[in-house]
Amino acid sequence: MQTLTLVTLWLYVLISTSFLLHHLQLKEYRFDRLYDYLRFEHGYKRLFRLPASLIYLVIFANLFIQNELLLQISIIVAFVTCLFHTLISGFYRFTPTKKALIIYTLNLIALYFVKDPSLIYLLSPLTLTALVVVFMPLSKAGKERVIAKAKLKREAMKDLVVIGITGSYGKSSTKEMLYELLKDKFCTLKTPKNINTDIGVARHLLANLKSEHQVYVVEMGAYRIGEIKNICKFAKPKIGILTAIAPQHISLFGSLQNIKIAKSELIQAVPEGGLAIINVDSLEGKDVADHTKVKTETYTKSSEFKYKADLNAPFLYTNLHAASLAAKELGMTDDEIQTAITKLDKSISPIKFRNGINQSQILDDSYNSNPQGFAEAIKLADKTKASGRKILLTRGMIELGEISDQEHEKIAHLAAQIFDEVIITKPEIKKPFAKNIQNLKYIKKADDLIHYLQNNLAHGDLLLIENRQPPIVINSIIQD
Repeated sequence: MQTLTLVTLWLYVLISTSFLLHHLQLKEYRFDRLYDYLRFEHGYKRLFRLPASLIYLVIFANLFIQNELLLQISIIVAFVTCLFHTLISGFYRFTPTKKALIIYTLNLIALYFVKDPSLIYLLSPLTLTALVVVFMPLSKAGKERVIAKAKLKREAMKDLVVIGITGSYGKSSTKEMLYELLKDKFCTLKTPKNINTDIGVARHLLANLKSEHQVYVVEMGAYRIGEIKNICKFAKPKIGILTAIAPQHISLFGSLQNIKIAKSELIQAVPEGGLAIINVDSLEGKDVADHTKVKTETYTKSSEFKYKADLNAPFLYTNLHAASLAAKELGMTDDEIQTAITKLDKSISPIKFRNGINQSQILDDSYNSNPQGFAEAIKLADKTKASGRKILLTRGMIELGEISDQEHEKIAHLAAQIFDEVIITKPEIKKPFAKNIQNLKYIKKADDLIHYLQNNLAHGDLLLIENRQPPIVINSIIQD
């Protein structure tokens, strides 16, 4: 039975530490983001998801039970419980990078020398976390070396024009549009999807920036004050675009004022002779523009847009306006900009129209979500004609901290006026949605969600997918 006890505990260790490492990778090994996930998104329920019976039975069996029969029963029940939970919940595997594999392997080696089985359970997440902390100085040193190399390479390219783009939302689509406007006239490089941190940009610059490039379009993201400033130190933008200031990631920044300070770091980095392009729809944006010392162009969602474009979402015109101002600054004529706009591929939109099963329509906005983007997606769903029902599928928005319920209530109130049915996949948003939505369904498991959608999406229905869902779910209902 001792062998079965150890097998049970090691099975738990393999599953739980892989799950924890998976989430640390998702949060970029940042404990501030992991803490935010645990605190505001009830992540502790997922990270410590194995049934309490497993924990109590194994520890109780090893420490207190003297009756051999009870000992055997408790261990068998714990073993079966662990297997059953893994089968129904899935195994979350971390991405096997070199760093992750070293940490995971060292954790298992450290636990191997623990003699008390109950301590193996108690120590497994702690030793993994400790190893991540130990690797931090090494990771930081490696990161600084990469950034130093990127800075040297950038400084050698005196004629390169770097255009930095940041904002609480809209930066990715603005980047893609600007690249499309510039690519035929200039040798242009852009950072790819999801690359917007200092180390990400530095690695991309080193690997992809060539001497023939004339323009480098760089998306800059941040979760803390100072992170955009770090990118600007080596990227050295000549043009800075600030697309919006809003309460995205406010749980990490702490306040809207801090978000304004962080996003304005790009504008402050623009040198004399450069250009700052700022969205002034918000009071914070106006304040940044008012205190900018370099040449500044401002725009709003209601600004007159003098070019003709065929975009599938109204908010995209605002982002295209910012992109056209940057293109104009680089010397492109109105005719050249207009010609480039007519060639724009609608796939650059974060919201994609797709064909669904049973001749339904899918509005796929599963890239990410924030209050403004969510509201715009709902407005687009409202304007989209559908002969059947309109359905919303969402896991809600993340990293909103203490204003999460408030923002979800606002979204739910807006959704109630548009959708015949709302499906949510996270329990944390049940309460704010239930206050406004009558036909509300909560479906947790991917398999159950697939089954429900495949049996309920009908001809003419319109489904808006807002924020990320497992690829297996989306692929099961798309017929592109």
